Amino acid sequence: MTASRIKILICEDEGPAQKHIVKLIRQVNKDAEIVAIVETGEEAIHEIENRHLDLIFMDIELADGPCFQTLQGTDINSPIIFTTAYDQYSLKAFELKSIDYLMKPISRADIEQAFAKFENMKRMFVKGTQVHFQNDLNEKKLQGHPDILEKLEAYLESNMHSQNAIQRLFIKTGETIEVVQTNDIQWIEASGNYIKIITEKKKYLLRSTLSGIYKKLDQEQFYQIHKSTILNISYVLKIEEMAYGDFNIILENGESLKMSRNYKDLIKSF
Repeated sequence: MTASRIKILICEDEGPAQKHIVKLIRQVNKDAEIVAIVETGEEAIHEIENRHLDLIFMDIELADGPCFQTLQGTDINSPIIFTTAYDQYSLKAFELKSIDYLMKPISRADIEQAFAKFENMKRMFVKGTQVHFQNDLNEKKLQGHPDILEKLEAYLESNMHSQNAIQRLFIKTGETIEVVQTNDIQWIEASGNYIKIITEKKKYLLRSTLSGIYKKLDQEQFYQIHKSTILNISYVLKIEEMAYGDFNIILENGESLKMSRNYKDLIKSF
């Protein structure tokens, strides 16, 4: 049986960027059919209203302004993958049917991950169904809404199949939300009712349990090595056996973490 074509609309106002994303899409998914390429939000509305679309790749800043303004009130029945050079629009992207938020320059790996997410989540995007947060979820009204992160986390968790681990976390810092790629996380520590997330450049505090975050991560990349520690094995340099069956894990940056004898799954994986 021949696989059905994935009908794709590309909304991008820069010629080189159009060619680049078309090339990557065709390299990654042989079933992709690019039905139109538009440069403005008005053109996007016309295509959305007059075509059956499976997926939309949309630059946030189009020739006639930010797409959020132009598309306001438009009934969008297809999931959107946003492509942008700006990171300040990530919250607004959740008001529409966003399944990914790709930062330029976009790589083949970005497109591969986006299509993987599309395949795992497309059951949600049934024609006529709106998947969004409350209308007050936007950057201007971020302050005073302590439930924003809970909504984001609930959205990610409800859309995550067991074989599709999350690729990023949304972490509130001050009055903004930072997007942290899970590949950049070196390890995670329990800290009371919070968890401490350590990357090479920064440490973050997120309200969650260690077991709660562990279930969302790639189980082939992240291992629990202690009752209070989860480790990204991509950063392991060596493992030293200590007394009483415990181990000392040395990371590439010189940091040292203790692995309890009760958590030896990491050793078994080698």
